[in-house]
Amino acid sequence: MNSELELSRKSKRFLEDLRVYLITSRKSLDDVNEIINGLENHLYEAERNGKPIERIVGRSPGEYMEMVSGELTTDNKNWFKYICLIIFGSLSFMIFPDIIIMGLNLSYTILEIVSRIVISVMFILFAFVYIKYTAIPGHSVTGRVILLLGMTLLFSAISFIMIYLNGNIDSPIIHFGTVGTMIVAVVMIIFLIGLVVWAAK
Repeated sequence: MNSELELSRKSKRFLEDLRVYLITSRKSLDDVNEIINGLENHLYEAERNGKPIERIVGRSPGEYMEMVSGELTTDNKNWFKYICLIIFGSLSFMIFPDIIIMGLNLSYTILEIVSRIVISVMFILFAFVYIKYTAIPGHSVTGRVILLLGMTLLFSAISFIMIYLNGNIDSPIIHFGTVGTMIVAVVMIIFLIGLVVWAAK
């Protein structure tokens, strides 16, 4: 947002919520920034003329957010890349403790690898759903708590099921060996360093 424009707290909060809503709706970051900057100017002019935010976004901010989201193209290609990066990053943080515990002798069952990927995808999906829901003004605290509790219970149940299946179903084991484990560790370190550098830009 343009730091030179002094908006009311209500307008700033709406713009922040709209940005989060559009991002979690998988819209292009460039399109999101363009919409936010344009709307910021409109809100600034409205406030200068003594007009409330409702004159711009209407009485239902949630409907306005849906309208704006519907006008923007969903950027599935780039968001697929982002989600893959997040999944790979979460798997990296899972693997490093295993390297410390197992030493240079990593081994995983196929089911264990699949379960970790499933759990990572579920976490990302639930996080997006919850963040998008809370970005819409008007939702009660009770509704947010119920949604969070429901997703937490579902996530926990599926996680326990995957862990149970992994411990009770025979599945082929992949042994990485010393060289393979070292390669995995180096790849993970390079990836995490690159991720930190990319995020800092």
